[in-house]
Amino acid sequence: MKTNCMTPKAMEITMEQLECVAGGQPFEEAFADTALYRAGVSFVNVIFGSDEFYVNGTAISKDTAKDLREKSKKLWKEKYAQSGDYVAYAREWKQVLKDDYDLSWNGLMGTYSVHAW
Repeated sequence: MKTNCMTPKAMEITMEQLECVAGGQPFEEAFADTALYRAGVSFVNVIFGSDEFYVNGTAISKDTAKDLREKSKKLWKEKYAQSGDYVAYAREWKQVLKDDYDLSWNGLMGTYSVHAW
């Protein structure tokens, strides 16, 4: 028979401790959206691991993916969003990728996939 004196005393934990124990969520920071895919960046969301980013099969870092997203978004908004001219955007963006990042791009939108490893 168990009595109250045998029950361990409950202790209150801080929010920091709770976050450490609970872990929040199994995903890294997420910033994927249409702008990322329009930039030609493919995103592999890895559960319990590091996310992966590619341009036309070439691996790039998360920081480079963020940079490409922002530059592509700016180019699209400033020059092509109003007309919706993806072809003209793709021509210019392909040249930016080649000149500034030494990346070859086939003009296709990036993709999203999720892996659990």
